[in-house]
Amino acid sequence: MPYHYVIKALDEEGEIIDQVNVKTMTLPKKKTELMSKLSKGTLEKMQENPLSNVQIDTVTSDKMIVIDWPDIDGVETYRIYRDEEFLEETNESKVVDEQINAGEKYVYKIVSKRLMSEDAKNAKLQEMKESGFDQKLINEDSFYQTLTIMREIDLNDTEAFANPKPAPKKWQLRYRTFIPEDYVPNPFPDYNYAYFGGDGKNRSFDAEDDRYRTHAELRVCIFCSVDGTGATVGITKIDVHPTTGYDANYKLVKVATASDRNIKFRYEPLVDTKKGEVEYVFDHAAPNALVPGPDIDYYYHAKFFGGGYRITGGNDFAPSHEFFIITPSSNNWELKYGSVHVDFNMLFPPLDNFFDIGN
Repeated sequence: MPYHYVIKALDEEGEIIDQVNVKTMTLPKKKTELMSKLSKGTLEKMQENPLSNVQIDTVTSDKMIVIDWPDIDGVETYRIYRDEEFLEETNESKVVDEQINAGEKYVYKIVSKRLMSEDAKNAKLQEMKESGFDQKLINEDSFYQTLTIMREIDLNDTEAFANPKPAPKKWQLRYRTFIPEDYVPNPFPDYNYAYFGGDGKNRSFDAEDDRYRTHAELRVCIFCSVDGTGATVGITKIDVHPTTGYDANYKLVKVATASDRNIKFRYEPLVDTKKGEVEYVFDHAAPNALVPGPDIDYYYHAKFFGGGYRITGGNDFAPSHEFFIITPSSNNWELKYGSVHVDFNMLFPPLDNFFDIGN
């Protein structure tokens, strides 16, 4: 449950001389109605995410921005970025930024790494071995997990704190996976295909690019009823592009398209039409249509409410992942999260990358 607090300092005449805005969110119960409907596989993905139950607080004023969170097990240092500019590396679980301007908007990114547990590492090694994956492609980076926290801070949002009024808000979410290469070597023991086709080495994060492996799009609307209440969420598009296999001379051998049955908004969302709140989980497991092997996995758990949104999720470091959102204050796709393809050994569970984005 999100909470917003406004702390005002008054002079002797009762005039406001300073104001501090605080955003926080209480931690969810261990088992909610939504969680009880999830499959074992989805729950396992979510339980791997160390950010799922992290309380992240933001404190803002015209002079300072503070982002605070508890220490995360296994993390030693955090790299802090503001609007993609590196600020510092610290071992403290807090950002204090006094180099700001009143009325501006900022996006903070906090990135850290941690080594997998021995149990997770051994499970991953065992699955790689059983699949026949080329063991020469395994290295120490295969067993690190990356954690990313992103917070959008709008210092012009003070009025929303002081006078929160229900108003129609719409979000559109587009999550896609793509291979940023023309061809990629087949790492599995199948000599019919030396290479798989990619989506182009010039493919970068781009909401409008029609080259991708998978595409999933949803819409959320709160306070959209004529009486100022209401909340809805639904899928607008799911698409899977064909997989192409080539021989050692880059001659096309076969084309096949995987089913989209495991790329679904499979779980009934929680919708509170009176409060204007939406909560759901989207799960993605896309197989290779030509050879058996690990799926392209990601999931995200989204919460939308009057004051904004919070989305926690996780994904493989293969291939590239991009998450664009059109927010209520914009008509354009905005890149909220992206991870670049590392190696197909990163397809093996558990997940390698976790994120927590919101405002």
